[in-house]
Amino acid sequence: MEPNRTHSIEPISKQIRGITSPTDGQIEGHNIDLRSNRLSGNISSAIGELQSITYLDLSNNSFHDQIPQQLGRLFNVEYLNLSHNFLSSVIPKSFSNLSYIYSLDLSFNMLEGEIPEGKVFSNVSITYLMENRALCGAPQLKFPPYPANMITTSTSSAKLRLLKYVLPSVASVLVFLACFSLFVKFFMRKKAKASSKEEPPCLNYHRRIPYFELARATDNFSEDNLLGRGSIGKVYKGSLDGGLLVAVKVLNLQVEGASRSFDAECHTLGQVRHKNLVKIISTCSNLEFKALVLEFMPNLSLDKWLYSQNQCLTLLQRINIMLDVSLGLDYLHHQHPHVIVHCDLKPSNILLDENMVAHISDFGIAKLMLIDNKSTTSTNNIGTVDYMAPEYGVTGGVTIRGDVYSFGILLLELVIRKKPVDTMFNRELNMRQWVNNAYPNAVMEIVDNNILRTDFTNLQQHSDEVDILRRCLSSIIDVGLHYTKDLRNERLLMRDVVPRVQEIKNGVLVN
Repeated sequence: MEPNRTHSIEPISKQIRGITSPTDGQIEGHNIDLRSNRLSGNISSAIGELQSITYLDLSNNSFHDQIPQQLGRLFNVEYLNLSHNFLSSVIPKSFSNLSYIYSLDLSFNMLEGEIPEGKVFSNVSITYLMENRALCGAPQLKFPPYPANMITTSTSSAKLRLLKYVLPSVASVLVFLACFSLFVKFFMRKKAKASSKEEPPCLNYHRRIPYFELARATDNFSEDNLLGRGSIGKVYKGSLDGGLLVAVKVLNLQVEGASRSFDAECHTLGQVRHKNLVKIISTCSNLEFKALVLEFMPNLSLDKWLYSQNQCLTLLQRINIMLDVSLGLDYLHHQHPHVIVHCDLKPSNILLDENMVAHISDFGIAKLMLIDNKSTTSTNNIGTVDYMAPEYGVTGGVTIRGDVYSFGILLLELVIRKKPVDTMFNRELNMRQWVNNAYPNAVMEIVDNNILRTDFTNLQQHSDEVDILRRCLSSIIDVGLHYTKDLRNERLLMRDVVPRVQEIKNGVLVN
């Protein structure tokens, strides 16, 4: 086997006929899935003739040059993913003709120019364009406006021809300047290295905010703006000079490992982009103060909603939160170019926006694994004990199946509304064992009474509703128990969790 081999997809028709195993890609019915196959070359225009396609995924390959206009002829396509390639030039205007599409992902390429008009580019929830070279237009997608004085292609070509005759006459000057620059860099190298060590990793992605602006935004870090306390710092609500509401996470640098946690969270949040992960807005860092500026979540944490006396989650809200968290973890484990393990999944690290959409937060001890997802990496800084997989205490090894275990505990907690540290649990009987003892015959006796009160009334008179509720809760508990097994290899992966949670949600909506 040749691990570094890059395959070509020219022509596309031959590649499709040549697929012989799941590792080469999958073509099933009207679906074409060739993601993460190390394919290269141009995307053939011939694929535009396959007008019955409803699902096309070419992401995480090495395609380059421009996107063929002919892809706009896939009139029936509902899902189109070309992200994480090296595609350049402009977005084809023919994409405006895609009327049935519900997801278009062109992120992490080198696209430039004006974003076309059309239905698909007017909906921010179905179009992903981040991390491209120089896109403009589409203000609803938060891109800069199209410049009125943009130079046309013909003008640019004329200037390039002119430069071809001018450059030889100044070649000697450029050589001199290059030599001088190298000479200066040689003597400034140590100073540059020292300076770079003081900058957090995420500053390559975000503008730094000065300390005085954060102090003003939080009313000098007033207790009235305190949102919560953690093991290594506090989180405050703030309003920046432009009026943007933010959450300011201030680290206590007296706590051992706080600076490492800051660097880890900067590094992780600086390179992830997903609707179910909290977004980093900026940072503030010096020798005596370090803070992360994050997007503000008006509905605070899942922990507050679960255990508040004044708030209550419906069954559908709980299932939606399960699905949001599973999608976020699936992205970290299987869709990001590098495997990321969160290591500290729990209700207080699940934040809820104004629409009750869940966002995973607190990546202070997240691990970036530059190796395959079956491998382990050791850590001395582990998550919260009662949500931590059993193998962490034995080997100290971190794997994505550790996050799966934490997700399973979170599922059980969402249904029974009891913390794994509840006084009723001890060494002889932990939360998982207690739930397992009640499953499946006594499920209705252990679930949160608020579910019965908010979602179903007069259950004694409606036995069919009782059966529907019991089946739904049993399905959720079954998933939670399955993903909290002691043996790591018996737990499935997050990409297997997502469809199961979606199936549970669909069952609730239908019934």
